[in-house]
Amino acid sequence: MIACVRLPYFAAAVERRDDDRLQQRPLVIGGRHWSVQPVYAVSAESAQRGIYRGLPLREAHALCPYADFLPGSVRKYEQAIVDVDAILNAFTGVSEPQWTYPAAIDYLPCDDRREPLLVQYGQMIGRSVRENSGLPASIGIADNKFAAYMAAKLTQPHCLRVVTDHPADFLATIPLHTLSIPPLLQRRLALFGIATLGQLAALPDAEVREQFGTQGATLQQLAQGADLRPIQNPPRELREALRFAFDDPVADLTILERVIGQLTHSLADKLTDGHLAAHALGLQLELSDGTLLTPQRMLKQATQDAHVLQRQLIRLLHACTFRAAVADVMVTLSKLTPVEIRQLSLFDLAQPAKRETLEQVVEELTEQYESKLFVRGVPAQPDSPLPERRYKWRKLAGSRNTAFFSTPAEKITPLGQGETFTGFVWRGQAYVIDAIVKSWRIEHGWWEMQTQREYYKVRTTSGLLLTLYHDQHNDKWLVERIYN
Repeated sequence: MIACVRLPYFAAAVERRDDDRLQQRPLVIGGRHWSVQPVYAVSAESAQRGIYRGLPLREAHALCPYADFLPGSVRKYEQAIVDVDAILNAFTGVSEPQWTYPAAIDYLPCDDRREPLLVQYGQMIGRSVRENSGLPASIGIADNKFAAYMAAKLTQPHCLRVVTDHPADFLATIPLHTLSIPPLLQRRLALFGIATLGQLAALPDAEVREQFGTQGATLQQLAQGADLRPIQNPPRELREALRFAFDDPVADLTILERVIGQLTHSLADKLTDGHLAAHALGLQLELSDGTLLTPQRMLKQATQDAHVLQRQLIRLLHACTFRAAVADVMVTLSKLTPVEIRQLSLFDLAQPAKRETLEQVVEELTEQYESKLFVRGVPAQPDSPLPERRYKWRKLAGSRNTAFFSTPAEKITPLGQGETFTGFVWRGQAYVIDAIVKSWRIEHGWWEMQTQREYYKVRTTSGLLLTLYHDQHNDKWLVERIYN
């Protein structure tokens, strides 16, 4: 048996969960009512008035002028799907999330076929979704995915329908217009007087394939209760996220930093309890004008240290350009990896590891800024009464990768940016990046020559090792250094 958990008009349900004032009101999501952009999602009330996804917002306003028009927050909806899937995945460890507009759908297996136990199981699922996500769900349980989906679709939110009979018997009376069928196929079926799934299932297979093609034959198999599709259990990326919505939009960076700090420390406590470390972090800042800022950063080393995470997130905050006040903040820690649990020692066994870390930092610094900028103190005349004679300054030897030469800054064309930075074009030749060895950022404030650069040390598939940087102030990509 398979359970289908369906959350109808999902985007509108998420908005209503976060704002009680939107209950029972027609919602149109995608932008302001004067915009020519397409509608992203609607509520059931708006759909009844002929508004659909893809319709220009101006036309939607003409059809329903008293509807509430909201800017879309795709990341918020995606995160809500991830949260619901995590709730359902906790039941059996297997679930298949989907978003088939306008509903979010999730399938999970049911091991028992006894109706009382299936009813109890479905009620547990619905109660868990309602209490942990705050979203309304309709649940259908049947022998296969299609029958379970139709049972959930024909059920009201917060309700359950269990189909213990043969799926074909349950599907026989369902009208075809309740399905998302291609318009051409639906017209052809209507011309032949076929209005229900039962009528389609009773036709000879060969004639259905001849008259209605592959789509008609597939639909007939589903109508006959022959759906052999298994539940796909996709791999899931471990992540943690927390949001904070301001009552009134905030433009004060000090307040934003304080809120980000509180969210970061709460998430760091979760990582510590779960023995996890984050390798990537990100901010989601929703502005009062509907703009969504989503800066992200990959860390060189996974960490669960709240202060390190907070410092990186504050840097992301200051790198953003704000054209309006901030209405909503979300902090996300992703690419979580398990942390090795070790027994602390009474002896100083960790000192070599600390020294290796220090040497690695020195190597990275000398590689970025050249070794002539760094010196170290060595004993010279320890007993001298003059302090300046007790030590001498020696230049650092530099990093192991000192076999490089700087080039005049040459412009390159990137292929993708950020996490999708996959290659570049230089001197008329395309290079594919095999690995980003490291990345760092350089910023100078207004009191110096304004500089904002994102550096990348990359290795190409052809074996070339070089340093590139993105001059964000002038929006140029340049190559700075080539290694032999």
